[in-house]
Amino acid sequence: MEMYTDIYEMQSARHCGVSSLLIVILLVISIIGGMVFTGMMATAPIVENVEKNAVITVHLQGDDVMITLLANSFRQKISSIEVSIDGVSGRSMTKPIAIGTPVLCKDIAEGVTGSKFIVINARFADGTSAIIHYTRLQFS
Repeated sequence: MEMYTDIYEMQSARHCGVSSLLIVILLVISIIGGMVFTGMMATAPIVENVEKNAVITVHLQGDDVMITLLANSFRQKISSIEVSIDGVSGRSMTKPIAIGTPVLCKDIAEGVTGSKFIVINARFADGTSAIIHYTRLQFS
């Protein structure tokens, strides 16, 4: 009788180990899925509002951000841009812009660390505005 009890305990322990492993794997998959979903939802408001009619380059140079408008296919002329670092209050600048001329946003990234979005909002000649570009940069 004791031998059957030992075999039963061994099978029960093995079954418990497999179940625990399965639960851990499902938990890890759920956490990763939740993180991906949260990231997508955080960027959705920006992505939905972006106009895709401009070609823009954005470069980080120390604490400065350099922006160049390479092409503009909007009906209205872009008269200025507002550059902001998403999630960092007080970090926005409004600058005039022309196609092919780099715009330097001096010290806009001073003290900013981590991965943040640069959001570029255009002001058109008719007074309207729209987000025309966004990109994620790694600040240090």
